[in-house]
Amino acid sequence: MSKTQDARKSHESVEEELKRLVEKKTFSPIDVAHLTVSFSDFTDRGVIVCSKAVDSLSRILKKCLFDCKNPGLNPSIYAIYEFFEEGSSGESTLSRFIENKGKFSSNSIDNNRDFVEITLDLEILVVNLEALFNEERIKIKKAKVQTALFAKEIG
Repeated sequence: MSKTQDARKSHESVEEELKRLVEKKTFSPIDVAHLTVSFSDFTDRGVIVCSKAVDSLSRILKKCLFDCKNPGLNPSIYAIYEFFEEGSSGESTLSRFIENKGKFSSNSIDNNRDFVEITLDLEILVVNLEALFNEERIKIKKAKVQTALFAKEIG
């Protein structure tokens, strides 16, 4: 198995284990999940902070964060709001958050394109995780859920 396949398998297993624990009601709906998520896209050769990838992730995150049961209660909303500017849209605020808080890495694919990965830390209520589980382009790399009685780390 190649490193890429092995890495994909480990990311999928983090998501699968977290989803299984949520479905088993191991956590309270108001427990906070501290997540490290990743998003990958193609970019022009030599471009690390790719605005196209940032904008794509911004649109997807907006959908995931705001189309959930209690979007205003996600702790990450407060961190994102720090990047709000008067007259700006939610997507542009998210883009600034990603550009400032995301970790960017790239790998060469061919002479014209690179593969960029954006890694981002988010804090989301357990009740609001369903949208992330359903989003194919965002992978959960690590998760830590703190309950009143214990902390569970995955990945």
